[in-house]
Amino acid sequence: MPVKPGNPSDAVPKYSLTNTLETLYALIKEWLQFFQNYSRTVEKNLTHTIYKPLKIYNKLFPFENQFDTNNSLSYNVKLIQRTLKQLRKITGREMRYYKHDRKSSTIYGKLRHLYIICDLVIGITKGIFKEKLFHDKDLNRINNIDLSKWLKKHGVSKELVDPPSSVVKTIYDAWFAYENGDSSKPNLEAGNGIRTLALLFTAYKGHPVYLMKVSFWDVTYFQ
Repeated sequence: MPVKPGNPSDAVPKYSLTNTLETLYALIKEWLQFFQNYSRTVEKNLTHTIYKPLKIYNKLFPFENQFDTNNSLSYNVKLIQRTLKQLRKITGREMRYYKHDRKSSTIYGKLRHLYIICDLVIGITKGIFKEKLFHDKDLNRINNIDLSKWLKKHGVSKELVDPPSSVVKTIYDAWFAYENGDSSKPNLEAGNGIRTLALLFTAYKGHPVYLMKVSFWDVTYFQ
């Protein structure tokens, strides 16, 4: 996750599509850098020669020069979705190659992580724009449907939401959103779930997570 300016103790702003897109832009830049390094390693070591991944990466590179906060929301959303779809396609193809290669389990894990995030973000941005969820209050309109059902509705892979993948499950866990405490029965309003994801991954200041130097009890109780 990119380091963002600001003090983590500052008040957390409300969800807005503009802030979300700016953070996604920074994230995609990091992912593109990872894939560039990965592609160079593959070609240097001739791990496999099915195709030239670096050439495909080069098709994605113009993204950095095309994204601008002065562009319309529609343009930036479509640009981000197009780039993520290309990344998802590439990582999916690479995953199939490494899936049964135990020596490359670390590479496979990183590719799978990138694939999952791409798939989720594509579905979420598609749903946000299609249903015009541009401001915090707009998210309340989709609280009549469960988060996983809303994600599937907008194209997120069934394997990521039924049952919930680790990323989606984190949101249910944070809300203790299980009927009668039964983890096999997740139940969370889509609007609150998307709001949580947006604030957790795009509205933070500094780093998204910090490791305390003393015990949690000391920090929260004695301060």
